[in-house]
Amino acid sequence: MNYDRAKVFDEKIGISAIEKGRSEKDTDRLDYLEHQLACIRCFQEIAEHAQAISSLVSASQIDTKKFGNTIKDHINFRNKMQHVFEDGSIWTINEPDFDAQFVNDKGHVDKKAAQREAIRRYFEDSYLDDKFTKATTLIRQILKSQLFTATDEFKDTFTQMFIKINGGTDTMYEKELNREKIKAMGNAIDNIMRFNSMFNAGVYSSEELPEGSIDFTFGRNKAEIIKNWKRILFGDEKTKPLYLRLGELQKNLKDPKKKWDYFDLIDEKDGSLHNDLLDILIPQSPNSKFSIGRITLATSLIDKDSQGRRKLMASFAQLLNS
Repeated sequence: MNYDRAKVFDEKIGISAIEKGRSEKDTDRLDYLEHQLACIRCFQEIAEHAQAISSLVSASQIDTKKFGNTIKDHINFRNKMQHVFEDGSIWTINEPDFDAQFVNDKGHVDKKAAQREAIRRYFEDSYLDDKFTKATTLIRQILKSQLFTATDEFKDTFTQMFIKINGGTDTMYEKELNREKIKAMGNAIDNIMRFNSMFNAGVYSSEELPEGSIDFTFGRNKAEIIKNWKRILFGDEKTKPLYLRLGELQKNLKDPKKKWDYFDLIDEKDGSLHNDLLDILIPQSPNSKFSIGRITLATSLIDKDSQGRRKLMASFAQLLNS
């Protein structure tokens, strides 16, 4: 259908067409129907472009509640943005010679490359890029020294895991945000990295241990590290699990008589406990959700200022030497 698009948005023509629609003359009604068909056709053309803009805006809405507020959610969202860029089939820039810069060796315009550049420019030249970057990348940069999940290593590992889960395709995100799945993946990566740090870092380190310090690498023997850490954490026939021993220690420290067996942790004047770390460690027994006992924190190190964190580290050293 050929029509004059400008007439669709002409207010006077629109009013006239509506008035003719009320007429009983066939010629008037024909003008009205023709205008209505032109409106429908015009909005069909607009709809495709409007949907493309809507998808781009939706993909960048990291600041809305339903899209998640954890760094793992943010990484998933950045992966989603990349996918939107790759799928920018309708985007173009209405500039002279824009397509000319994407002519390939065969003399043809690489439409995919032109579309990707077009959507990139729309995104970066609008407020969307600034908002999205400050909501994701900037937060990770600020927290990089505080959280493992904010590091580049975590981001790369998280992304690669999504690629593997999706069969090695370039679909690197969950289209329908599944927070439980993302949380489970993030926790798995975090646990694996911490495990490697605990059991491997000391083995391959060439640094000499400070004099008088506890050798948690057990002579840089990996077999001994694994054996002893399992014994410390989970216990054996002679040793109770760590969470049980912590619970007993906290119980004894509240007993007026038994607490003096731990004089290194007790204030001589008033008998009060002076170890901040013991105040925030919580032993947890096995339950239906967790099959093994564990120790959780009542607060986070991030909730502490630098002085508070130093006090907790000093408390940990105190426990090691008690």
